[in-house]
Amino acid sequence: MPRIAMQVVELCRDEETTVNQLAHLISQDPSLVMKLLQTVNSSGFGAGRSITTVEAAAKMMGLRSIQTLSLAFCLSNAMTDQCGDVFDMDAYWRRCVYAASAAQETAKLTGCCDPQEAFTAGLLEDIGVLAMAMTIGGPYMQISKVAGKNHSALDRLERKQLQVSHAVVGAMLAQNWKLGPMIVNSLRYHHEPENAPAEWRNHVWCAAVGSIGADVLLPDQVAMAATAKWFEAMKTAFGLDRDKANLVLTAADAHGRAIAGNFNLSPTPKRDVAQILTDANARLLELAMANEANARQLESEKQALHLQATRDKLTGLPNRHAFDTFLDEQLAMNAPFSMILIDLDKFKGVNDTFGHVAGDRVLESQGKLMTSIVPEDALAARYGGEEFAVILPNTDVIDAARLAEKIRTARAAQAVDIDAEAPLNVTLSAGIAGRNPGDPATAAEFIHLADRALYAAKESGRNTIRMTRPAAA
Repeated sequence: MPRIAMQVVELCRDEETTVNQLAHLISQDPSLVMKLLQTVNSSGFGAGRSITTVEAAAKMMGLRSIQTLSLAFCLSNAMTDQCGDVFDMDAYWRRCVYAASAAQETAKLTGCCDPQEAFTAGLLEDIGVLAMAMTIGGPYMQISKVAGKNHSALDRLERKQLQVSHAVVGAMLAQNWKLGPMIVNSLRYHHEPENAPAEWRNHVWCAAVGSIGADVLLPDQVAMAATAKWFEAMKTAFGLDRDKANLVLTAADAHGRAIAGNFNLSPTPKRDVAQILTDANARLLELAMANEANARQLESEKQALHLQATRDKLTGLPNRHAFDTFLDEQLAMNAPFSMILIDLDKFKGVNDTFGHVAGDRVLESQGKLMTSIVPEDALAARYGGEEFAVILPNTDVIDAARLAEKIRTARAAQAVDIDAEAPLNVTLSAGIAGRNPGDPATAAEFIHLADRALYAAKESGRNTIRMTRPAAA
């Protein structure tokens, strides 16, 4: 650390230090005096009158703010000389300046904390980045390169690969320099303001939104994602609408450009903040539309996979798994329902005589027939092989028998084209079981009842229906 900076730190470690003592020390460095006065007289600080002495500046800003600002200027000069060849100091300090300006303008508008304190916290919130770059060197530079312009990604990569973040390192430095709990907590939690101690949460939120504001305002930044994050943070932390959040950004941009030269930063052209936000919103809209299209596609694919998993490919009817699920649901509701089990008569003979292609035609025909007859609130399924099943919610065995008879007569009346000399006449047999509330049958027992009725229909000569239901409990 530069000698003058060390002296500032040492002086402020003494709780008896006065503003005049600090001003006297700073006055020994003309370059530092000039930068302090230029900054304090900038529009962002709203002095209202010309500040011409360090003493006046210190009295206006406070001991802590002058101390922090002096440290920042000293570090800016020293680190540029030491690390300028391996670390982009211009980008680093430009980001600090915009973060500080955005934090300060937020504090002004919301009144959540002292604007000067918010500025100094924002200015130093990334001091840990400098410390890690200097002490770790190459490995840290690689992490920074991978993160690129994404500051949140930098924080995550630091934690993952180094088990410590620049926020933690910066807070440790601030504590060692006795910069006060406001700055220590702002540095420590500016990437996770919701976890900050309640006493300092407003200050931390100012630093946090300042960091996001810098992402929006920096040249060559991809402001799109940061813009959405900015509006969300300003609403979450301070309840500000988009118009007020825009005002903060516009003022922060102007203030940041005004004081950039004090950190040896080349001037940047005035930016149209409204256009930045408009472009970002337009891009966000494009992304939202693309995401919506992707969501629809994913939902369509999900439904297709669900149908594939629950549908019988040949007949198009729900499969055995879907039947079992629906039956369990009906049993769980303890409401009345009926079941029809259907078996195509002498189906094995169709396969043996005409081949399996003809047999498939018969199954397909049966699927279409049941789809056209069975009510929408019921489930018609392929149970397995040549067997089909129908579950009818809130239906007694008498009405179920009527539907079964309708299916049976429709089957007998519709011959199936199997590409033979003549269409094939097919019949079916059906067994019906009914269940009333309180009936004790399990799914297996209930299926057995319907199956027993089906067996009775076949024993009666086929092409007929029979019904049964369990006794009440």
